[in-house]
Amino acid sequence: MMSIIDSNVSKLSLKLRKTKNNRPAYALLGTLIAIAVGMLIYYFTFYRMDSETYHQQLSSPEDYPWVDEWRIRGSDMPRPQGQDQASLAPEQPHITESLKLKTRVSEDKKNRGSILIFLEPDGSILGGWSGDYNTQSLNSQIPINHVINFADFEGNIDPAKIYQDEKGEDPSKLFFITKGKLSLLETNMDNNRVRHVMGLIYVVGWISSDFSVAGRVHITSDKKSQRIYQFSGCAKSPEPSGRL
Repeated sequence: MMSIIDSNVSKLSLKLRKTKNNRPAYALLGTLIAIAVGMLIYYFTFYRMDSETYHQQLSSPEDYPWVDEWRIRGSDMPRPQGQDQASLAPEQPHITESLKLKTRVSEDKKNRGSILIFLEPDGSILGGWSGDYNTQSLNSQIPINHVINFADFEGNIDPAKIYQDEKGEDPSKLFFITKGKLSLLETNMDNNRVRHVMGLIYVVGWISSDFSVAGRVHITSDKKSQRIYQFSGCAKSPEPSGRL
């Protein structure tokens, strides 16, 4: 009788040891399953949504300049098939000397600071956006003060892109695209709370044969939502003193 009991106790002890030894494996398996489920949820919500958003943006590069980022020299974004580099056409403006444009930036005729742009003979475009201005928060009527710490950008012309509007094409206009980083301080004028905003700035536009320039400033932090401002003016030779 004692031998039978001892045998059963030994078998039970062995089962308990096996169960105890397998607990880490079961825990690891459960963790892996949870990670896999999480990745599937992420794909079908965020990744898929981002992919659909990006493809929608591709159809409107004028509204979402980051999908045209491949036009910037040295960009990490690959050039799409069939989009070959092009030389300046005879009817497009030829920049033979450094030109400077300084003008105000606006949104529905409201002040949004000022912009300084340099157009170089090698096709380079660089500049900066500066100033401070007031807006209202998107969800309420609370006034927000914006102070631009820095917003420098650089890029280049791209003769391959042809201007088009409701009247048709105008191959005499010259397209340019730039990108940079920006830093803003936003102050809630209702409670004086200050928020530091970091993001990207894209400045794009068209240069006419008389070197008048019309363009837009796009600021974004996630390449989904953005604020868009406008500017226009005429680029001229810098003053001999070189002062801005």
